[in-house]
Amino acid sequence: MTSLPDPRTEPTCDVPELQDGESLGAARVKFEKAGDAISGVLTGIDIKNGLSGDVLVIALRDRAGAETEVWCQSMLARLVAELDPDVGTGLTATMTGLKNTGRPQPMKEFDLEEWTPGDDSEPY
Repeated sequence: MTSLPDPRTEPTCDVPELQDGESLGAARVKFEKAGDAISGVLTGIDIKNGLSGDVLVIALRDRAGAETEVWCQSMLARLVAELDPDVGTGLTATMTGLKNTGRPQPMKEFDLEEWTPGDDSEPY
């Protein structure tokens, strides 16, 4: 059994500066190093247009009610697809390391755990 990340650790979020007339929407989580994690209840799944094509985006709401978008890199997107979670499912995504693929940027590796909000498996 894998241990859950420390729920007191806050993920790093990209929060853009707003121009007149723009709305902020949800913050985006950015995984930078092994151990970076985010936990929350799944509130939505979408496909958005990223810099290099379509990207799977999940929205998670934490206990305080803040919603964060997770733009899923290839490995995390595959894990979400395999898990096929329903809205209302608890999820914890943890960056576990980097894998050299021969490209300029290494591929980020992830672990994705499912839990039921309100029971003993809830990590926060």
